[in-house]
Amino acid sequence: MGKAGHALPLIGQCLEVPRDQSGAILKCTPFREFCIHTTMSNPYGGGSVDLNNIGGMYSCDKRHAGAANGTGVLPVFSTPSGSVPYGKVYGRTGSPITLPGFFKADDVSPWEKRPVYPERQWYAQGPAITSAHCAIEVRRRLKGVENNSYAGRQAWNMTDSDWPLKQGADWMGPMHPANCLWSNKEIDEPLLAGANFETCGVKPQVHFWFCSPLPAYGNAAHTQRLGSYIGLSLLHVAGSGYIRKPLRQCTKFPCEAIPPCGVNRPEDKDNCVASGFLPENYFEPPNPVTGKRPVVNPTWQFMFVETSVYMVGDTPELNSPRIGSVRHWFINRPFQPNNNPCDEYFYTHYSTMQEYWRTPVTIVSNGSPSTIDFNLSGFQVYCTP
Repeated sequence: MGKAGHALPLIGQCLEVPRDQSGAILKCTPFREFCIHTTMSNPYGGGSVDLNNIGGMYSCDKRHAGAANGTGVLPVFSTPSGSVPYGKVYGRTGSPITLPGFFKADDVSPWEKRPVYPERQWYAQGPAITSAHCAIEVRRRLKGVENNSYAGRQAWNMTDSDWPLKQGADWMGPMHPANCLWSNKEIDEPLLAGANFETCGVKPQVHFWFCSPLPAYGNAAHTQRLGSYIGLSLLHVAGSGYIRKPLRQCTKFPCEAIPPCGVNRPEDKDNCVASGFLPENYFEPPNPVTGKRPVVNPTWQFMFVETSVYMVGDTPELNSPRIGSVRHWFINRPFQPNNNPCDEYFYTHYSTMQEYWRTPVTIVSNGSPSTIDFNLSGFQVYCTP
């Protein structure tokens, strides 16, 4: 967070306050606790695109009699739509990792490439899971404990954006310690979790159980068993965000922003910001000529959910390595169509990742390394009170 920037509270009215259609101020008070649901599903486009090397999430069953185990259906989870506001993927990580330990080839086999419909070039790979939905309670710091007292906050960094702006790939910072952070209820120091979950001081809970746990050994002879990798765990960090500098609003007309944005009328002042420093407003349709959407208003409220995914080792001798992270962001506009931003303050749906989210994981079995793509297909986040 030291790298991502931080914000301090100031006296004054700096942000636009959400109002209802009558003009009355909507006093949205963040909950002390709320719930973050996470779901996954089979890869999008199964049977209609080449899934030869896509991988993805599947259940323990067979898709049909001729398929392998671990190819069962995980349907897209039904989430509320319509009036429920939605967010978008901000960025994600998934660099190649080598799974610590030594493994037997027979134990790795259920995770390797296996047929779903070979005649359609459709194969699964990676661990199958018993269930594709979990709900995690998150809480903010208790009253009387300073927001900036999180251990590790100066070194902790969030996931960069997949779409950098002129100020770089880290254009949305956490509104912290001016505002609160929310994280998994049972974890006191979430910002200490790094390459291994255990650095935050506790073992992770299992949120998605593997159909076939993977035993790990401390030597190539497989005589020193360390434990097993038994599932996936999620660590959420949520809060309010702000768009980082530089932003340049016009103070004189004609506009003297650099570069000039061509605004000559005072009523167009909100559109006069230095070009390229604001993200597009994903609620608006793209311009049919340029393909770009209008940018956001920097005085709107922004929220984010950062989710890190860990593979759980079930013993003290076996750590739980991180296999990737994803960050979603949300625009809470004062006049969001068909939505009162206070009545549904945390009913926020972060849409399906249909473009696939893969991490190559190298596993050494019987002395030979092999790489398996972990694809957290259909990954969605949904926040509720």
